[in-house]
Amino acid sequence: LAAIRGPTRAHACFDVPVRGRPLTCAARGALAHRRGQSRPGVSIIQRYYLDLIFAGLAGLLLWELNEKGSAFEPSPTGGVSSDPVLLASPALIIAAVAAIILRFYPMVLKVVARFVALAKAFTLAMSVWQLSRSPGQYTRLALLLMMAIAVGTYAASYSSTAERSYEDRANFESGVDLRAYSSSRQSSIHEDAQTIATLAADLDGVDRATVVYRNPQAEIATAGVQGQTFQLLAVEPAEAGQMVWFRDDFARTNAEDLLVNVEGPSELRGVPLPDDTKTVSFWINPSEGSQTTTFRARFMDSNGNNWTIEYGELGSPGWKKVTQEMVNPNLFFALKAPFKLVSVEVYEPPNGRRGSQKPILFDDITATNAAGQDTLLEGFEGTAGWQVFPNRAAIQDEFAVVAETPHSGTKAGKFTYAFNNSATGVQGFLPAEQITPLPVVVSELFSQATGLRPGMTGRVVVATVVVPIAVRANYDLFPTMPSADGPGVIFNRDQLVTWVNTFSVGTSVVPDEIWMDLADDADRVALGRTLFDDPFGLDRTLSREQELERIKSNPLIVAGGTGILVVAFLAVLGLVGVAMLVSLWTAVQRRRVEFAVLRALGTSKAQIFRVLTIEYAVVVAIGILGGGYLGLFVARRMLSFLNVTQDGDLVEPAFILQTNWVFVGASCGVVLLVFVAAMFFAVRVIARTSDAQALRTE
Repeated sequence: LAAIRGPTRAHACFDVPVRGRPLTCAARGALAHRRGQSRPGVSIIQRYYLDLIFAGLAGLLLWELNEKGSAFEPSPTGGVSSDPVLLASPALIIAAVAAIILRFYPMVLKVVARFVALAKAFTLAMSVWQLSRSPGQYTRLALLLMMAIAVGTYAASYSSTAERSYEDRANFESGVDLRAYSSSRQSSIHEDAQTIATLAADLDGVDRATVVYRNPQAEIATAGVQGQTFQLLAVEPAEAGQMVWFRDDFARTNAEDLLVNVEGPSELRGVPLPDDTKTVSFWINPSEGSQTTTFRARFMDSNGNNWTIEYGELGSPGWKKVTQEMVNPNLFFALKAPFKLVSVEVYEPPNGRRGSQKPILFDDITATNAAGQDTLLEGFEGTAGWQVFPNRAAIQDEFAVVAETPHSGTKAGKFTYAFNNSATGVQGFLPAEQITPLPVVVSELFSQATGLRPGMTGRVVVATVVVPIAVRANYDLFPTMPSADGPGVIFNRDQLVTWVNTFSVGTSVVPDEIWMDLADDADRVALGRTLFDDPFGLDRTLSREQELERIKSNPLIVAGGTGILVVAFLAVLGLVGVAMLVSLWTAVQRRRVEFAVLRALGTSKAQIFRVLTIEYAVVVAIGILGGGYLGLFVARRMLSFLNVTQDGDLVEPAFILQTNWVFVGASCGVVLLVFVAAMFFAVRVIARTSDAQALRTE
């Protein structure tokens, strides 16, 4: 038969010389041509390792993207510019993966075929043998399907991730449903925070409200990093923790648990005074005479109002008693008992600073009523209970209870200036407080800048007052506090307000921002007008909806990109369907003799059908699984680099990869339907094929 068919085949070849292949057929003969088709040689790309070189270039592109961190960079003329080669990375990566698969896919199949042969399963062994013996046609179809699914998965991830990013950025910027603040950052709020929060919560459309204090330029006072600024946010922990939007990757815990770290009492403990106190006296003993150093005592009433009483100059060395009446020098508020002694403060003018550490002894702080009865407030006979004010200097003041020539008893309090201290703010000592150092949670940027980690203490300056802090926890990001504005520190609002407003001179901390959770039918425009008027006086509002609309103006990530990807995916998916049908038809036609021989050897048509099913099921499985993984890989890599805003700034918070698996699943379903249809078509062709006719005509 071969001898008879040879001339006929050669004649047919010369009848169509323009195709090129017949000339080869005539030269080699039909048998050689068939052998070449069944055992294809190595392509020139693989022979000279061009595929591995191409994969290496794709790897270099990925490395460059990792180094740059973005496919975009600010343009000298404004806006942003892009590198077209880097933007083409998805296509290059997919092509590189395809080249690698073409090289290693046959090798893997040969190994699998050896193990399958041991199982003695005829249909499975025949399928794997065919896949490994003639991998070209199957590999090309699997790659086409893989690329289609990869593009589809990338498209589904692109759109879902972009939409999620829009929402996350809007939530990050606004923090809550609606924020109201003053454009000048000078608060017009004159009521206390709780009163304002209650008034805001009573507005139409407001479900909940809390008042916060924000300072974008607070100063670090810790030695070694003085002068650096940070953004400060002071909140009511319980309310803010429930209201603020928060993402799992912002910290090791959720917002509520994070802000629990700054919960605690907000009142200064002080030393209680009897209600009928008329005067308060101190016994003092400076170690050297001073006509410029004075001291004063700070008191607080039950309403939280505080005032100072001057006790005059320290005078010459030696014990002396100084006494002052409990009078109110401030006519803006009336005193309300009970009272408490909050601190003892020593003042030294800048031009009279001490050149060495000269201590001052204090003893027997006494309250006296109108009847002349004395009540000892503090005799310094204990071992603790007092602390010094923090200051900006590297060397801090000191206070200790010592047995050095006390006025009475066995001990006295000893306050010592820090050596050559200057520009330190308040100096003196106060009862050891439960709220100090003030607990804070800080950003990782703050910890990196200052070296302060959880469990450590430091100092910051707020409204000219040095504030002692204790770091309780870290976070990576916190809504309304973008990293571009610097490190961040979160305080307990009431603790910070109490500390700063008690010890500040001429300045105070007033909550200047309102956070609100709104009802679904809230009128945001009307709320904005109401918040502009007294008692709020806030002329700016920021809502999630406004921020989302602004963010969606980014020209770099818009719906058009998704549309192009979807169109490309549908086009490739259509090609895959056609390719699968054509591939099955040509496979059945090409292998008619093979199937006829198998039938002659006792193989049933059902077994032949199962062989074909397994062969193309492997192709479909590799295409779907490989394409899905490849699409996710490309999406994860590329979307992490499409991370700039319309101004060229990094997107914050970063993308979280989201994939519309319904879309991907529907696409895979279409592929499976095409596969089923193709197999049904193959069954019809095989059923209608006569084995005898195939053996006679081939």
